[in-house]
Amino acid sequence: MKIISAQQTRETDTFTIKQQAITSTDLMERAGNACVKSILNQSEALTEFTIFCGKGNNGGDGLAIARLLASANRKVAVYIINHTEKESADFSVNLKRLQEQKLIPIQFINKVDELKPITNHNHIIIDALLGTGINKAVDGLLADVIEFINQLNLFVIAIDVPSGLFCD
Repeated sequence: MKIISAQQTRETDTFTIKQQAITSTDLMERAGNACVKSILNQSEALTEFTIFCGKGNNGGDGLAIARLLASANRKVAVYIINHTEKESADFSVNLKRLQEQKLIPIQFINKVDELKPITNHNHIIIDALLGTGINKAVDGLLADVIEFINQLNLFVIAIDVPSGLFCD
Protein backbone atom coordinates (compact mmCIF):
# COMPACT_ATOMS: atom_id res chain seq x y z
CA MET A 1 0.00 0.00 0.00
CA LYS A 2 1.27 3.44 -0.85
CA ILE A 3 0.65 6.24 1.64
CA ILE A 4 0.24 9.70 0.15
CA SER A 5 0.07 13.18 1.64
CA ALA A 6 -3.03 15.36 1.90
CA GLN A 7 -1.79 17.46 -1.02
CA GLN A 8 -1.18 14.34 -3.14
CA THR A 9 -4.71 13.17 -2.29
CA ARG A 10 -6.17 16.46 -3.55
CA GLU A 11 -4.00 16.30 -6.68
CA THR A 12 -5.11 12.71 -7.34
CA ASP A 13 -8.77 13.68 -7.03
CA THR A 14 -8.29 16.68 -9.34
CA PHE A 15 -6.41 14.55 -11.89
CA THR A 16 -9.12 11.85 -11.86
CA ILE A 17 -11.93 14.38 -12.25
CA LYS A 18 -10.15 16.03 -15.17
CA GLN A 19 -8.93 12.87 -16.95
CA GLN A 20 -12.17 10.94 -16.61
CA ALA A 21 -14.44 13.94 -17.19
CA ILE A 22 -16.53 13.28 -14.08
CA THR A 23 -17.79 15.59 -11.37
CA SER A 24 -16.45 15.59 -7.83
CA THR A 25 -19.86 14.33 -6.71
CA ASP A 26 -19.59 11.38 -9.13
CA LEU A 27 -16.11 10.62 -7.80
CA MET A 28 -17.53 10.71 -4.26
CA GLU A 29 -20.28 8.29 -5.33
CA ARG A 30 -17.67 5.95 -6.80
CA ALA A 31 -15.68 6.05 -3.55
CA GLY A 32 -18.87 5.50 -1.54
CA ASN A 33 -19.74 2.42 -3.60
CA ALA A 34 -16.26 0.99 -3.05
CA CYS A 35 -16.51 1.60 0.71
CA VAL A 36 -19.95 0.03 0.95
CA LYS A 37 -18.86 -3.02 -1.05
CA SER A 38 -15.98 -3.55 1.39
CA ILE A 39 -18.18 -2.91 4.45
CA LEU A 40 -20.85 -5.36 3.27
CA ASN A 41 -18.24 -8.02 2.58
CA GLN A 42 -16.88 -7.69 6.11
CA SER A 43 -20.06 -7.28 8.17
CA GLU A 44 -22.94 -9.51 9.17
CA ALA A 45 -26.42 -9.02 7.74
CA LEU A 46 -27.78 -7.82 11.10
CA THR A 47 -25.03 -5.29 11.71
CA GLU A 48 -26.34 -1.78 12.36
CA PHE A 49 -24.48 1.38 11.39
CA THR A 50 -24.24 4.86 12.86
CA ILE A 51 -22.49 7.40 10.68
CA PHE A 52 -21.07 10.60 12.17
CA CYS A 53 -20.72 13.30 9.50
CA GLY A 54 -18.99 16.65 9.43
CA LYS A 55 -20.10 19.22 6.89
CA GLY A 56 -17.17 18.97 4.48
CA ASN A 57 -16.40 16.46 1.76
CA ASN A 58 -15.64 13.73 4.32
CA GLY A 59 -19.17 14.20 5.64
CA GLY A 60 -20.42 14.05 2.05
CA ASP A 61 -18.69 10.67 1.73
CA GLY A 62 -20.46 9.55 4.91
CA LEU A 63 -23.86 10.63 3.58
CA ALA A 64 -23.30 8.77 0.31
CA ILE A 65 -22.26 5.66 2.27
CA ALA A 66 -25.38 5.97 4.46
CA ARG A 67 -27.64 6.14 1.42
CA LEU A 68 -25.93 3.17 -0.23
CA LEU A 69 -26.05 1.07 2.95
CA ALA A 70 -29.76 1.84 3.34
CA SER A 71 -30.30 0.83 -0.29
CA ALA A 72 -28.69 -2.50 0.64
CA ASN A 73 -31.36 -2.90 3.36
CA ARG A 74 -29.02 -2.19 6.26
CA LYS A 75 -30.16 -0.33 9.37
CA VAL A 76 -28.44 3.07 9.37
CA ALA A 77 -28.61 6.21 11.48
CA VAL A 78 -26.86 9.48 10.65
CA TYR A 79 -25.64 12.22 12.96
CA ILE A 80 -24.61 15.46 11.27
CA ILE A 81 -22.44 17.50 13.59
CA ASN A 82 -23.28 21.22 13.43
CA HIS A 83 -19.76 22.42 14.10
CA THR A 84 -19.92 25.11 11.40
CA GLU A 85 -22.45 26.95 9.28
CA LYS A 86 -20.48 26.20 6.09
CA GLU A 87 -21.14 23.08 4.02
CA SER A 88 -19.13 21.84 1.07
CA ALA A 89 -21.02 21.63 -2.22
CA ASP A 90 -20.66 17.83 -2.35
CA PHE A 91 -21.92 17.53 1.24
CA SER A 92 -25.04 19.52 0.27
CA VAL A 93 -25.69 17.37 -2.80
CA ASN A 94 -25.40 14.14 -0.80
CA LEU A 95 -27.56 15.50 2.06
CA LYS A 96 -30.31 16.30 -0.45
CA ARG A 97 -30.03 12.82 -2.00
CA LEU A 98 -30.22 11.18 1.42
CA GLN A 99 -33.21 13.28 2.50
CA GLU A 100 -35.02 12.43 -0.73
CA GLN A 101 -34.47 8.71 -0.09
CA LYS A 102 -36.41 8.99 3.21
CA LEU A 103 -35.02 5.69 4.54
CA ILE A 104 -32.69 6.96 7.26
CA PRO A 105 -33.20 9.06 10.37
CA ILE A 106 -30.91 12.09 10.22
CA GLN A 107 -30.17 14.05 13.39
CA PHE A 108 -28.39 17.38 13.47
CA ILE A 109 -26.25 17.57 16.61
CA ASN A 110 -25.50 20.90 18.31
CA LYS A 111 -24.27 19.54 21.67
CA VAL A 112 -22.61 16.23 22.51
CA ASP A 113 -25.29 15.41 25.10
CA GLU A 114 -27.79 15.11 22.21
CA LEU A 115 -26.02 11.87 21.22
CA LYS A 116 -27.56 8.66 22.49
CA PRO A 117 -25.34 5.87 23.85
CA ILE A 118 -25.09 2.86 21.56
CA THR A 119 -25.27 -0.37 23.52
CA ASN A 120 -25.82 -2.85 20.69
CA HIS A 121 -22.47 -4.62 20.21
CA ASN A 122 -23.46 -5.70 16.69
CA HIS A 123 -22.92 -2.12 15.62
CA ILE A 124 -20.34 -0.39 13.45
CA ILE A 125 -19.52 3.30 13.72
CA ILE A 126 -18.47 5.15 10.58
CA ASP A 127 -16.34 8.23 11.20
CA ALA A 128 -16.92 10.74 8.40
CA LEU A 129 -16.32 13.85 10.49
CA LEU A 130 -13.01 15.17 9.17
CA GLY A 131 -10.80 14.03 6.34
CA THR A 132 -7.54 15.01 4.76
CA GLY A 133 -8.34 18.73 4.81
CA ILE A 134 -7.80 19.11 8.56
CA ASN A 135 -5.26 21.85 9.25
CA LYS A 136 -5.54 22.54 12.99
CA ALA A 137 -6.14 20.78 16.26
CA VAL A 138 -9.70 19.63 16.83
CA ASP A 139 -11.62 21.37 19.60
CA GLY A 140 -15.14 22.16 20.74
CA LEU A 141 -18.05 20.05 19.57
CA LEU A 142 -15.95 17.98 17.16
CA ALA A 143 -13.50 17.05 19.92
CA ASP A 144 -16.41 16.11 22.18
CA VAL A 145 -17.95 13.90 19.47
CA ILE A 146 -14.62 12.17 18.78
CA GLU A 147 -14.29 11.46 22.51
CA PHE A 148 -17.88 10.15 22.56
CA ILE A 149 -17.12 7.79 19.67
CA ASN A 150 -13.93 6.55 21.32
CA GLN A 151 -15.77 5.81 24.58
CA LEU A 152 -18.30 3.59 22.80
CA ASN A 153 -15.72 0.81 22.47
CA LEU A 154 -17.25 -0.29 19.18
CA PHE A 155 -15.65 -1.08 15.84
CA VAL A 156 -15.03 2.18 13.96
CA ILE A 157 -14.40 2.61 10.25
CA ALA A 158 -12.77 5.94 9.43
CA ILE A 159 -13.36 7.37 5.97
CA ASP A 160 -10.04 8.67 4.53
CA VAL A 161 -8.35 9.09 7.92
CA PRO A 162 -9.46 8.94 11.60
CA SER A 163 -10.93 12.34 12.51
CA GLY A 164 -8.44 14.58 14.25
CA LEU A 165 -5.41 12.77 12.88
CA PHE A 166 -3.25 14.89 10.59
CA CYS A 167 -2.91 13.05 7.29
CA ASP A 168 0.68 14.16 6.75
